[in-house]
Amino acid sequence: MKVVRGRMPALAWWVLTWLLIFLLGGLAPAWARPGQQPGYQTVPTLPPTRRPATPTPLPPSAGTATPPPAPTTAPAIPNLQMQWRASVTTTVPGGQFAYELRVTNIGATPAEQLEARVLLPAQVTPKETHLSAGQYQIEAGHTILARLESLPAGQSWSITAVVVVDPSAPPGTVLKAWAEVSHAGAVWRSPAAAVALPPAELPPTGGERPGR
Repeated sequence: MKVVRGRMPALAWWVLTWLLIFLLGGLAPAWARPGQQPGYQTVPTLPPTRRPATPTPLPPSAGTATPPPAPTTAPAIPNLQMQWRASVTTTVPGGQFAYELRVTNIGATPAEQLEARVLLPAQVTPKETHLSAGQYQIEAGHTILARLESLPAGQSWSITAVVVVDPSAPPGTVLKAWAEVSHAGAVWRSPAAAVALPPAELPPTGGERPGR
């Protein structure tokens, strides 16, 4: 028997070729990309979820504003309305002006036994005191005490204190005065009515300069 070496029979090559084709055809679906295979669903890729950072609380002394104190107001007396003011805002040593207090009954019944005090600054001297009703007296030189038996509903009680500024009052002084009203056990105290003395004598304005 003669054996031919170095050559493969043609039948063997044919079988090997079809075997490779069959193997490659069976593995093709596994290698196919999503767009090459019908019915393939593409799952979108979601970005990673970031958890919000937990804020770090600040200590009480850092970044915490302290609220300012609430402004204080004079307590009100039921059914009475008070007005307190000075007739001017500025004056001069030796000048004259007035402090004025007005009490109005806004209730439906008379207000009985009213009492008012006008507390004047030490740099003024009382000159005249005018009341629309009632009586008054001066205490300690700088306090005016006034009393009224009854104030009818809808009526007002006025007290006007005319004062003279001391000639020796230093420039820049602020003359502050207060008023107090008492009724039925309640006391109302006004804010300060202030009158200022200029810090210095101002030169005259207007006219022509000498030599012109």
